[in-house]
Amino acid sequence: IPGIGNMNSKKLIAWCGDPQMIFKESRNHLLKIPGMVKILKGDVNFTELLKRAEQEAKFIADNRITPLYYYSDDYPQRLKHCADSPLVLYYKGKENIFERKMLAVVGTRKATSYGRRACQEIIDGFEKDDIIIVSGMAYGIDSCAHRRALTAGLDTIGVLGHGLDRIYPHENRKIAVKMIEQGGLLTEFLSY
Repeated sequence: IPGIGNMNSKKLIAWCGDPQMIFKESRNHLLKIPGMVKILKGDVNFTELLKRAEQEAKFIADNRITPLYYYSDDYPQRLKHCADSPLVLYYKGKENIFERKMLAVVGTRKATSYGRRACQEIIDGFEKDDIIIVSGMAYGIDSCAHRRALTAGLDTIGVLGHGLDRIYPHENRKIAVKMIEQGGLLTEFLSY
């Protein structure tokens, strides 16, 4: 729903009981929920929203993507402690991976040879550990971290800044395919 972020989504669900009830409630009842008047005062076309949700559900099923809903058991437990954690995450990759130890690696997109070497050495230091390397699939250090993790036989998860309908940067398509088998791809963004 336009204007409804992660925190307000959780508020709506709490007030209505479950996500389906939001779409069944009268507009007057929804407007009585604290903070919703400003957001829902415009025209919200619930029919169009449901049509878009059906398109997304089809895309998820067709591409074997796992939706991780905030209130389900498979949602990453560490994220549940964040007030603004995403209501839904979209994941494609190995199962039961989120409760293992993780090392987040982030850095500049314009990595120097020294930076790439340092990144590789750090990851090599975890080669014998059961640890997952997490990064953002961007140019530079992110890509270096994912590539080195794959080479070292470590699982790696790419947290994307877009939906699973594309891979950006385009140059990372080959490693993304390997990551689905040896880790996964994760996003909070819808496709299209």
